[in-house]
Amino acid sequence: MHVPDHVMDPATCVATTAISVAAVGYAGYRVYRDLPREKRSLLGVVAAGVFAAQMVNFPISGSTSGHVVGAVLAAILLGPWAGLLAVTAVLAVQCVLFQDGGVTALGANVLNMGVVGSLLGYAIYERLQTAIDGRRGKLLAAAFASWFSVLIGAALCSVELTLGGEASLANTLGAMLPSHALIGIGEAAIAAAAVATALWWRPVFQPSRAVAVGAVLAVAVVLLAAPLASTLPDGLESSLSALGYGEPAALWSTPLADYSIAGVPSAALQTMVAGMIGIAAVLGLSSSLAGVAMPRKQEPRSGGVM
Repeated sequence: MHVPDHVMDPATCVATTAISVAAVGYAGYRVYRDLPREKRSLLGVVAAGVFAAQMVNFPISGSTSGHVVGAVLAAILLGPWAGLLAVTAVLAVQCVLFQDGGVTALGANVLNMGVVGSLLGYAIYERLQTAIDGRRGKLLAAAFASWFSVLIGAALCSVELTLGGEASLANTLGAMLPSHALIGIGEAAIAAAAVATALWWRPVFQPSRAVAVGAVLAVAVVLLAAPLASTLPDGLESSLSALGYGEPAALWSTPLADYSIAGVPSAALQTMVAGMIGIAAVLGLSSSLAGVAMPRKQEPRSGGVM
């Protein structure tokens, strides 16, 4: 659901950027105020995991694929504000290094995926997991909140596209929601599995071990799963094509555009190398954000499973 350049009108780009800047800025303040020191070390590796997971597109039909967003899961693991910073770091690296999402649409992408997932999705998770006691409640809450956040993000994206005047809201919702409802099922399954693993590991949780294991898993996904990802257009690309949008032109070109590297003969190897570069960049950016947001308190007040 990475909106490219030239599909939203300038006013919508400015408005969504303003909202996202305000949300991310406040998230930085809340992380500074609330995030305990041990969770700060996890922010980078959770962001790297989200980046790696987003590289793995899975088919949902014969012509369309999708990938996880990971914002609800990041919020469950870190708390909503740190989760938003992690997803923002991922989206920024994808945009700048890989042209995955437009520069002018970065604010919209942060809003549709990061803010909706980490804040609204986490609020839904919190409400549901308190209503249904125990481990089962947490897993059901994680699954539903993840699925619903994908659907709400797609609906919000539809509204933003409609403001540009290219298609009616009814047609845009009709193109976007069915595919993203299916993508959300994959999101829900992965979130529930990850939360189940976190709950199983929680009694013996150690931040340093979690960082090491998380980093290994992110690298494994990039090296083993990403080269096998579906090459079908994702849900947004298929929807834009169905609505009559032309092939959008990027504002600039980067050597790593579309996760490809000139001179490397194998497409799989290109994906692996680009993915490793992306993990390093996401780790660096998100860890820098966590370092700037130096916590003053050791007791968490921002939520999270771990």
